Amino acid sequence: MKVLYIGNYRDGTGWANACIGNMLALDAVDIDVVPRAISFEVEDSDYPDRIKQLELKHKNRSSNCDCDIVIQHTLPHLYCYNSNYNNIGFLDTESHDFSTTGWQYSVNMMDEIWVPSQQNVDAVKRSGVTKPIKIVPHSIDTAQYQNTEGEKVKEMEKNFTFGFVGEFIERKNVAAFVKAFHMTFDPLEPVNMFIKTSNVDLEQVQQHCAYIRRGLKIRKDYKEEVIITGMLPKQDYISVLSQVNCFVMPSRGEAFCIPALEAMTLGIPCLYTKGIGMDFCVGEAI
Repeated sequence: MKVLYIGNYRDGTGWANACIGNMLALDAVDIDVVPRAISFEVEDSDYPDRIKQLELKHKNRSSNCDCDIVIQHTLPHLYCYNSNYNNIGFLDTESHDFSTTGWQYSVNMMDEIWVPSQQNVDAVKRSGVTKPIKIVPHSIDTAQYQNTEGEKVKEMEKNFTFGFVGEFIERKNVAAFVKAFHMTFDPLEPVNMFIKTSNVDLEQVQQHCAYIRRGLKIRKDYKEEVIITGMLPKQDYISVLSQVNCFVMPSRGEAFCIPALEAMTLGIPCLYTKGIGMDFCVGEAI
């Protein structure tokens, strides 16, 4: 089988990581993958050598012609139907209902829709999509997480750490995490709050957290959050993530959550908002 996979896998985002993991999973079971990149960023970020090898192998445009399936892992309004293929739209949505956007018309052009979670199935149906829908969870290469050697954060070495990894945006609801932590724990307790984000600078995150602490007005002094911004080399990222004792995702809406999947691969339990697209986390509801 030969699959044309269209996605923004060079963007260095969580969405890009989802594309990468899915392509590598297909490749691992001997499906011939033809990667084709689109981008929403100004510059390319680094991506796995194996994907680059597949790009080189299929650098000629004629490689598209004999594919059996095309997976379009991008925004629905960019979907394009081609009767030469079985057309699959891979859709990640954090919305409860996207019918006001008109996306449902583009989605209904596809032969089949793949989504990563049950929450997405419900949202897609609610939005007026009538095509067959399948749940296809995103993939990661678990072998990468066997080695946790790398840079460490000293402040996290002797304390129990609650950690968040993700974009610093309103939907992720980091403010709720900050409030919950400081309302629960005294500054002298051996507990840390860790935030890893890459889309804003350190000072902005620090100022936001300080603003939330001041608004609580429950004590004079608070423990400082442990914050890392910017991109880390993959091995250092795994090393730091392995120091977290409990992963927290307070988001108001998720299609999936690759950092949570990474944490679970490292044996780290997860706390997350009920009703979001993290039904791959199996355990006791809290």
